Amino acid sequence: MRRITLLSLFILALASGANTYASEKPFYAKATLGYMSFDTRARYTESEDLNSTEYSFTLGYRINDYLAVEGGVVNLGEVRQEYKGDEEFYYSDYYQGQDVNVVYNHTYEWNSKTDYKSYSLGLALTQKFQQNFNAVVRLGVHQWCANRSGQAQRIGTLSYYENDGIYDVYIMSEPYEISYSTDSSTDGSDLYYGAEISWSTGTWDIGLEHTIYEVEEEKADFTALGVTYNF
Repeated sequence: MRRITLLSLFILALASGANTYASEKPFYAKATLGYMSFDTRARYTESEDLNSTEYSFTLGYRINDYLAVEGGVVNLGEVRQEYKGDEEFYYSDYYQGQDVNVVYNHTYEWNSKTDYKSYSLGLALTQKFQQNFNAVVRLGVHQWCANRSGQAQRIGTLSYYENDGIYDVYIMSEPYEISYSTDSSTDGSDLYYGAEISWSTGTWDIGLEHTIYEVEEEKADFTALGVTYNF
């Protein structure tokens, strides 16, 4: 939140100090649809689905012919992760009036889904390089929210052994099964940055863009086709 506040003050300072305003149609609205890919730092994951088709909406105001202020909402996508493996634990316990050693063998299955949403505020720097073509560079801060849900299951056996001082003497085994679910949410603010090439008709722009959204130690890469309406 501190980053967004500082960026807002910076944008207001730029807007109040701008001398050359866009002569007409300073506002614009843009919708994009594209391919989102997450670069995660997940550990102990057997399989991952990090790619999805996502979208964004942006509203902007051109301070002058080169600089614009824009804010928007981005659906950063859904990340699915799965893990399955065999585990074994040993511990001491008290069973039927005697001290025993317990061997815990089970298969552990875990799967999770994380949905990411983002609200952004930033600057766009535009440079025309031909009559109807523009190159755009973007930089800003986005406030993201991650909603995680997961399910886990352990299925196995508990085996009891009596320790007679030298050897473990088998007593019995019993089946063991437990399952549970988790739900959590986290949020934060990080940088985003990207570039775009667009073709303009005056009222409408069509562009191809690539934007990187940092999410803590992870990154979401968004490559999209966008349509902009200038008014």
